[in-house]
Amino acid sequence: MTAVNASLFDLLGGFHRHYTGVLTPRGAQGVDAYAQIAAPAAPVLSQIGGGALSAATLYAKITLVGPGGETTASSEASLAVSAGNLLTIASPAAAGNATGWNAYVANASGAERLQNATPIALGNSWTEPASGLLTATASPPGANTTGWDVFNLFVPDPVSACSYIADPVDTGFDAELRVFLAAQYGLGPGQSGVPSLSYAIDTWLTGQSDPAIFASWPSVGYVSMRYLRGKLSYAPVPGALAYIADFVPTIDTAPTVETGNSLVVAPGGTAIVFPEQFHIAPQVVGNCIGNAALSVTVAAVSATGCTFHVWNSSGTDVGGTVNYEAIGE
Repeated sequence: MTAVNASLFDLLGGFHRHYTGVLTPRGAQGVDAYAQIAAPAAPVLSQIGGGALSAATLYAKITLVGPGGETTASSEASLAVSAGNLLTIASPAAAGNATGWNAYVANASGAERLQNATPIALGNSWTEPASGLLTATASPPGANTTGWDVFNLFVPDPVSACSYIADPVDTGFDAELRVFLAAQYGLGPGQSGVPSLSYAIDTWLTGQSDPAIFASWPSVGYVSMRYLRGKLSYAPVPGALAYIADFVPTIDTAPTVETGNSLVVAPGGTAIVFPEQFHIAPQVVGNCIGNAALSVTVAAVSATGCTFHVWNSSGTDVGGTVNYEAIGE
């Protein structure tokens, strides 16, 4: 889902963006049930011996980081750090679903820059490197992005079971076809293992109505059908929570070869119907028999037939006799 400003939701009928990223009518589930993490209090600064930096007054702000984003910065704190000492910032207190924190420091008020490459674990302090501060990194964020996760990235509070059913697919006619089901997924932050995914299919033949009965399917196999709906089921397990990025039901069949011998092609071309219909347009190759000086072209190839033309060396559509081979599925 593309993120849209909440005020736009209001204009579109009173919708809010929720922690799961789903749009739900206002009042169905209050958005404050997934409140943002508040910005932390001003950081507690100290200094320890180390390095060979000159004395300086350093300024610092901190933020909290959660699964969905980062808070705005705390108020600023400063400390006059003596020569031969390094600034240390104590970890902020845990809040909400915060998983870490960021340190922003500079030697001028209001010019703080991010000092850690990845969020610092809560409970761990930050100490200025002996080489000095980073100066070309990000400033503190201007907006609080905690409180929800975008739906297509990760849902940290899943239901116990969920499923998705694809739209029906019409293969064109009854046949023994292979059905292959596959899903792509990614694990959420801090998750590991393999998600519990399962597949099922609902099939029916020409002239039948959809039975709406899904049979468990081992990801790949053959079934007699014309119509198909694929179903993906997911049973979320805490610690191995995943987001499903894609679900693709694929239908195919073994390659089919059809041949025709001594087909008489009239001047101007002759259209034929294949003995057995293909599911997709096949590859057709023809060759002229009885006159090597003539050449064959194939036009208007479809799943049901094609048109042959026989040409002489002058480019005149003169007709002739051909053999052909059609290979497809």
